[in-house]
Formats: sequence, C-alpha cells, structure tokens
Amino acid sequence: MPAPTSLSAMDAASRGWANLRANWPLALLQILRQFVVGMLTLLAIALPILVFAGDLLAGLFSARPNNPNDWMDLFAEILSRFAWNQALALALVGALALGLLATLVHCFFQAGTFGVLAAGDRQALPGPSRDYRLFQTYTRAEFLGWGRTYYWRYFWFVNLYSTLAMLLVLFVVLGIVGATAAGQRWGVGTGIGLGCGGTLIAAFLALVLGLWGAVAEADLARPEATFGNSIARALGLVGRRLGAILLLLVLFLVASMISFSVFTPLSFLSTIVLSDHFWLREGVNGLLQLAALIPAVLSRLWLSGSLVALLRNERLLTAERSNS
Repeated sequence: MPAPTSLSAMDAASRGWANLRANWPLALLQILRQFVVGMLTLLAIALPILVFAGDLLAGLFSARPNNPNDWMDLFAEILSRFAWNQALALALVGALALGLLATLVHCFFQAGTFGVLAAGDRQALPGPSRDYRLFQTYTRAEFLGWGRTYYWRYFWFVNLYSTLAMLLVLFVVLGIVGATAAGQRWGVGTGIGLGCGGTLIAAFLALVLGLWGAVAEADLARPEATFGNSIARALGLVGRRLGAILLLLVLFLVASMISFSVFTPLSFLSTIVLSDHFWLREGVNGLLQLAALIPAVLSRLWLSGSLVALLRNERLLTAERSNS
C-alpha cells in the first residue's frame, strides 16, 4: 500500500463523492429515516396537544359564560384540573415513548449509514482520487450489521449532543435576560455591549459544537472506536484540520443554498398559480418538497463521506509517524 499523504479538503470531497456514488442506496434510506423520524416526532408533539385541546373544548362546551370574568374563571378551572388529568398524563407518557422511538430509529439509521461509508473508504486504497467502484460495500446485510454494531455509540452521542445544544440555548436565554437587565440598570449602551459580546460567544460555541458534532459522528464508525475516544479525537481533528473542515462545511452550505434557491421559488409560484385548486396545490407542493429533500440528503451524505475520508487519512498519517 502506498505511503499516505495529507489529504486536502478537495481530495476528501472527491473521495466523499465517490463513496456516495458507489453506495447510493444510502440516500434512499436517509429519506426513509427523515420521513419515519419526522412522523414519530409530529405524533409525539400532537398527542398531548390533542388531549389538551379536547379537554379545553369539553370544558368550553359544558358551560357558556356570559361575561369576561366568567370566561377567565372557566379557563382557570380547566387548567387547574390538568395536574390531575389522567388522559393528559398518559398522553405525555406516550409522547415521551414516541420521542424515544424516534431517537432509536435515528440512531440505527445513522449507525448503519456511517458504518457503510467508513467500510467503503477503508476498502478503497488511500489517496486523493479513486474509482468509485472501489468504494462499493452497500448491501442490506451490511447496513443492518453496522446499524446493530454501532447503535449504542450513536445513541449516547445523540444524548450528549442534545444536552450540549440545550445548554447552549440556555446560555443564549440567560444572556438575553442579563443584557436586558444590565441595559435597564446601567444604560442601553451597556446592554447592547453585553448583548453583542454574548452573541459572539454564542456564535463561536455554536460553530465549535456543529463542527465537533459532524466530525465525532463520522469518527464513531471506526471499528476500534469507543464513545469516549471519538469525542476526544473529534476535538483534536477540528483543531488540526480546521481549514479543511470549514471548507467542506462551506461547500455543503453552498449546495444546500442552491437547492433552496431552486425549489423555494417553485413552491411559491405553485401556491400562487394553483390558489383555487387546494388538492392540486398541496400535491404539487408535496412533490416539490420531496424533490428538494433529495439534493439535501445527497449533500449531507457527501459531507459525511468526506469527513470519513479526512479522518481515516489523519489516522494513517498518525500511525506512519508513530512507526517512523
């Protein structure tokens, strides 16, 4: 096997595209994942809302107050009963179960997808550009096997990433509250200064979290990886190859914006032209949304394959340096 050389961002992008082209059924599976996870998430959100709305309507129809004060008393009475409402409690439990099921489905599909991409990159010889047929590893058994093997790694990663994202959102909320309070106490200028400083910090943390998350998700598909060392390796790679990773991210964002700029005007135009034909309009918009999903999924898989290639190249370089 030829000695590995450092892989540029464009070389990694070339390998990522070859990997995607060879294992194109992954795109169909990712579309299926988005549909199933989306439906489960919508059901989880809708279940308690439907129970809440049903109780509210039942309370409103059971009594018809004649003045605003009576309406307020009625709303207060209905809300006071929710803490003891067995149907609402069961709906919340059902929503949590559906949310957990959506997470489980997402993790299994991600584990199988990254497992196939990583296996394809390992199968091809290292280097900047290879025939896409060298990357072909996808089979149904291969996908299901990697999904079962790497499942728990991705499950714990999703939980950690979600926790960090929620902490970042909490930081933003506390920053807004703090800047508002400072503006009221020490002047508008102080509040604006704190707000701008907090915005820069939040933007930096969001960028680091996004880059680290994308790299860690790709690194988890290493056969010898563990949840802990993938977290650390991802941070190290972001520090070493920040320029290459940022360039790949920019290319991904450009591809996403091109797709958005093509399909959004078409959807807006169909809404105007078919305004008098409800079902035809909704059918056309549904087809346009499905069509827009295809390039979005392809660009995301390409980015994943590119990061897998970059990570593998860094591992080979590290191994060569340690042996020399």
